[in-house]
Amino acid sequence: AAGMLIAIEDDLPALVRSAACGWAAGLACSAKPTALLLACPIVGLLLVTRLGRKPGEIVKGIGAGAVMGLLAMAPWLVRNLIASGGNPVFPMATGVFGGQDQGVSLWTAEQISRYARNHTFTGSIGDRLGMLFGERGFGHTQWALVPVLGAIALGFLLSRRRTHIMAALLSLGLLAGVAAWLAFTHLQSRFLLPLL
Repeated sequence: AAGMLIAIEDDLPALVRSAACGWAAGLACSAKPTALLLACPIVGLLLVTRLGRKPGEIVKGIGAGAVMGLLAMAPWLVRNLIASGGNPVFPMATGVFGGQDQGVSLWTAEQISRYARNHTFTGSIGDRLGMLFGERGFGHTQWALVPVLGAIALGFLLSRRRTHIMAALLSLGLLAGVAAWLAFTHLQSRFLLPLL
């Protein structure tokens, strides 16, 4: 939420705004790595629409945001790197970075394998879409009427001349988050909470 507000703040110079958005996004990812998939796309979308039309400005802004985001995440990444013996995102991406065979990690190969199995969804696209509206998605009781009220609010905002552009951007950001949830997670309803 802080990153979204910073992204639309017109009184900040573009590079400062980009760096601050990256910092906020990096802190969110440090608290919950799934924020990278669910919260960062909407912050990035809002930011890019405010950076201007020149490709150089956009590239500089994205670069400043990425650097500050990585700096914000550095304590978490370095701790994982040291504790796992070489994997900054342990226990994820062990096939890429390793982290089980150096003898540093506290996890056995079986524990890493079990984690990977339990954090993967192997169903079809239809199965995934079914989960979105089922118990593991918006059908979970923790959501109650939020999706319905959110759709009504977005519809109202889209119909108003003063707010329709921002509502369209927010809608695209929400769709990006839902698409990321469907494509890259093991479809737990709690991962959708950043979309609130």
